[in-house]
Amino acid sequence: MKHKKILSLTISGILLLGLTGSVFAEQRDRGERNGSKHGSKHGGKHGGKHGGTVDVDAKVERIFGHLDTDESGTITLDEYLVPKLAKTEAKFARLDTVNEADTEDEDGDNLISLDEMLAAYEDRKSNHDDSEIDREAVIQCVEDILGIDIPDKMTTEERFDAFDIDDDSYIDYDEFVVSVTATAEEKFNLLDADLDSEVSNEELTEALNNKNEVRETYKECREELELVNNI
Repeated sequence: MKHKKILSLTISGILLLGLTGSVFAEQRDRGERNGSKHGSKHGGKHGGKHGGTVDVDAKVERIFGHLDTDESGTITLDEYLVPKLAKTEAKFARLDTVNEADTEDEDGDNLISLDEMLAAYEDRKSNHDDSEIDREAVIQCVEDILGIDIPDKMTTEERFDAFDIDDDSYIDYDEFVVSVTATAEEKFNLLDADLDSEVSNEELTEALNNKNEVRETYKECREELELVNNI
């Protein structure tokens, strides 16, 4: 059972990446990412509505400054995982709150219930109120413009089930670390376009460009639908 749940988690990790991951998957399938692994950070596709190469290059330089600890010019999985795992304890503590409806989860027992995760994501949703916008219509607009297929978002219940590896209806800290690690590895693999276990300057630059393109397209589609709704 644990093996099946971890496998399910790694597959769902791609969905957790959101829109950016789908762009990488589409482009990898089409074989369009064949640039030199150790090329200049000014290589690759830039410009357009991405905010220019200067902004992207500056972000890449800052990210490499934090993650490329051995100054090799590439980011390894181990380097990528360090900041992700450093935050797990704080993230777990934020989710593991005392919930009146969850009498078994008392303060300090280090267990996350479904109610706690639902409450956490509901609070996050309240800060991004899109009640007047049809999200499916926005996603369809993005897919049509960029020519990609965007996977459905996982529900909170599905995320909880993926994290709850032993199916006991609670997530303990060890399960949380395993889940965060598996998700981070999926993200790393999407960044590592040529699958050589290292993320190059060029790969990260293209990743940020793709992310900006999806974000800007999503914004344009959302504004277009808002305009239609207000007519």
